Amino acid sequence: MKNDMICGHDLTYQVRVGFHDFERNIQQRVKINFEAETNWQKAVEKDEPVDIVDYYHINEALEKMISQKSWNLIESLAEDVAKLICTNFNAHAVRVQVNKKPLDMPNVHEVSASCYRRKEDYQN
Repeated sequence: MKNDMICGHDLTYQVRVGFHDFERNIQQRVKINFEAETNWQKAVEKDEPVDIVDYYHINEALEKMISQKSWNLIESLAEDVAKLICTNFNAHAVRVQVNKKPLDMPNVHEVSASCYRRKEDYQN
């Protein structure tokens, strides 16, 4: 199987994420990066968007999910992003990284959580 990659870098959203009391009712900026493994051979043969991982549609799906939910952990957010991409798009696997600047740690630029998941991980 061929593994081609479609990547999104620094997709930035305002998200309700955090488990400290002062974080629960505010939105914080997070950056999401993803690398989706796929096979784009059909698409490139015709130079048409056939069976591709469309980063525009991923962005739309992420915006919708983020507007409807909150998370205690950026790890949980990373997991939900991975599940969304693996189950809704033509991705065999995905690596997701979520970055956040902790409000209570002014000496830290960002913290991150990342995961690698395969489509099979979400088939029950």
